[in-house]
Formats: sequence, C-alpha cells, structure tokens
Amino acid sequence: MKGAKLKILVFDADQKHSLGIVRHLGKKGYTVHALTYTQCCLSSWSKYCDREIFIPFHNKFDDELIDTIKKEQYDILIPVGTTSYKICHRLHDRLVIETDAKLLLTSNKSFETAMSKELTLSLADSIG
Repeated sequence: MKGAKLKILVFDADQKHSLGIVRHLGKKGYTVHALTYTQCCLSSWSKYCDREIFIPFHNKFDDELIDTIKKEQYDILIPVGTTSYKICHRLHDRLVIETDAKLLLTSNKSFETAMSKELTLSLADSIG
C-alpha cells in the first residue's frame, strides 16, 4: 500500500473522541469517513471528514454495514466507543472474510475486562 492514500472509516462519529481521530487522520492526509447511527453527527462537521456514512440501527444493519465497507473499499476500520466495539466483535469473522479492511480491535478478553469494573479491579490487584 506504499504511496496509496489510505481510506479509513471511523465509527461512532457522534462522539468527541471520534472527532479527534477524524481531525488527526485528516491532517495527515488520509481519506476519512465517519460512521454514524443518527443523522447530523459531530465529526461530519469537521473539514477533515470527507464523508458521513449514515446507517441507522434496524434488522438489516449488519448486512448494510458489511456492504458499505465492501463498496467503499476501506483500508482501515476504527471502532471508537462501546457500541462500535460490540458491533465489530460481533461481526469480526464476517469483516475478516468478506472485506479487505484491517480492523483495529482488541481481543475479546481485553474488551470484556475493560467493560467490567470487577474484572478491571481484579486485573489491577493481580499486577499490583
């Protein structure tokens, strides 16, 4: 992919963390699209967001997301919030098999630990 301009999809475009990611990647010259589940999201207002992708939650959400990723030919997928991490973990096998995009995602175990105060405290105790 040397010399090619990467095309990146940033999930949870309504979150301020996503806006920071969109700005940073856009300033670096990447093509950045922002995925939102509601219309008129924060990241789409950034001059560094090349396109807003709106996919509302409905019974065909998974298929529509996969189809969009294939059609747009994203190089990298970046889930940001809890919602997108859950979606990407649920769709992990399909994303790997059906698309060529690289998915920036932690392991299931790390994600479960991060989402549980009890597991996080247990891990912290175990490492001092």
